Amino acid sequence: MGILVPDGGEVRWGGETVGDRQRRRFGYMPEERGLYKPRSVREHLVYLARLHGLGRPDAGERVDRWIDRLGLGERARSKVEELSPGNQQRVQLGAALVHGTELLVLDEPFSGLDPIGVDVMSEVVRDQAGEGVAVLFSSHQLDLVEDLWDEVVIVHRGRVVLAGEVDELEHRGQGMVVVDLDAGVDARAVLAAAERVAPLTHFSRELPLLSELFRQAVAG
Repeated sequence: MGILVPDGGEVRWGGETVGDRQRRRFGYMPEERGLYKPRSVREHLVYLARLHGLGRPDAGERVDRWIDRLGLGERARSKVEELSPGNQQRVQLGAALVHGTELLVLDEPFSGLDPIGVDVMSEVVRDQAGEGVAVLFSSHQLDLVEDLWDEVVIVHRGRVVLAGEVDELEHRGQGMVVVDLDAGVDARAVLAAAERVAPLTHFSRELPLLSELFRQAVAG
């Protein structure tokens, strides 16, 4: 992203060394929030879109679309400094996307988000990847990395210690089925039915995660 000058080597994109021209097609969301807090959400995003060269009508249209997509419609006129950390994080993702990107670079994007915010941002990122945007994601929340990404690189003390496709790197979960039982259903009957179909190597009861209980409670 041009923030630091490399000691050596180069970063290439589309066969070219990355410079200012290539970076204009990138979207960047840093871990530390870099928002203009006295501005309203909409004003802030329109300003950033115009810095990327969009005309005012196009910028406004794109901003309104992203505000709705990120669940910020009711806060569009609010000043950024009035938002919760999680909503500020959503604004920051909007800032990375509003101009249209080929590469989306995200540094700890789920910081400060509740489970619903994580769901919204995850869906947006998946959609971008599905539309052909390359997404580069840095995080210590490995459960989210595992759920979202196709390939992973683990760096330790400046060296790559593990890299590859997630499905190839992990072998757990293969052949596993999760069954959601209604209240009153005898789990032993389900186990007996499963054993008649195929050999079982492991059977356990899994309680819902607190994050899932949170989602169910606020969705109603």
